[in-house]
Amino acid sequence: MARRESDSEYHTETCKAVALGNFEGVAVGTAAGKVPLISKCQFYQAPADSIATRLLPESEKALCKAVEVLDVAAFANEVPPEY
Repeated sequence: MARRESDSEYHTETCKAVALGNFEGVAVGTAAGKVPLISKCQFYQAPADSIATRLLPESEKALCKAVEVLDVAAFANEVPPEY
């Protein structure tokens, strides 16, 4: 597998491990012998989703949503005169 300039070393290493069926001595299984193409976006999104889930339980999301109104970055750049 040729490495493209835009590939990160982690994504490239993961693709190689899946193609070889082994990562650091651990067997990597695939469905019916198919070697899946690993989407680079999904490769990074999956750990981000996992971390977000562990750091912010569902029960606390309402509180964070309520505090978003205080985030200066979310303020409108221009406020209409009627406001």
